[in-house]
Amino acid sequence: MNWTKAKTILIIALLVTNIFLIGSYQQRHNSAANDLTNEDILIQMLGERGIDLETSVPKGKTAVPLLQGAYVDIAPEDVEALINSQSVISAGDSDENFTEASEEFITYLGLMCDSLTLKSVFRKDGRVWVNFENRVNGLEVTGNYMICTFQGKRLVNFAYSWLMPTTVSGRKAELVSAATALMSLDNDGEPTKITDIKLVYWIPDTRDVNVDSAISDTAFPTWRVTTEGGKTQYIEAV
Repeated sequence: MNWTKAKTILIIALLVTNIFLIGSYQQRHNSAANDLTNEDILIQMLGERGIDLETSVPKGKTAVPLLQGAYVDIAPEDVEALINSQSVISAGDSDENFTEASEEFITYLGLMCDSLTLKSVFRKDGRVWVNFENRVNGLEVTGNYMICTFQGKRLVNFAYSWLMPTTVSGRKAELVSAATALMSLDNDGEPTKITDIKLVYWIPDTRDVNVDSAISDTAFPTWRVTTEGGKTQYIEAV
């Protein structure tokens, strides 16, 4: 065997391997540096407008389907009559018991749906509030809620504002990036601190909806920007 030739081949193979590893490292490093530069540019541009970014900027989703639904329109007297007739009582004092009792009542009303999601269970002065939110495709439907109120273990009140999902569009809408949405934030030239930005389904305020007739609507993917003090702005993402 020609050992000189074999050693030469081995050295060349090691050099090629090292070059490949160095190239891979530089590619990853340069990519991370570019991301950092883009983030720095965004922070700098917002800062020039008096806006401080105190949260991470969401990345990843590029398209989301539109959501169609119909507003729930049960008359208050019907809800009250059902509360009185069913006498819904929690089986125990745990959060799970109150949640189960609430879901049972919502099922009685005919409002149970896959998008119903437990948000919180809150207790104070002998009362328990079980709060549900509306989530579709992992996104919150803003302004939607169902709240079951218990006095002791008995259900005494039910409040809601709810868009019942009927159709999720097969066509996905291309999204405006969160960074682009932040650049269109209106702060009226006042110092502003952004504490959160989240993609949600946004629908108009339903307080003026006529509950005597079902009204259909479409919810669009929207960036909800929260600033210091809990103020929110909705910036269309499509």
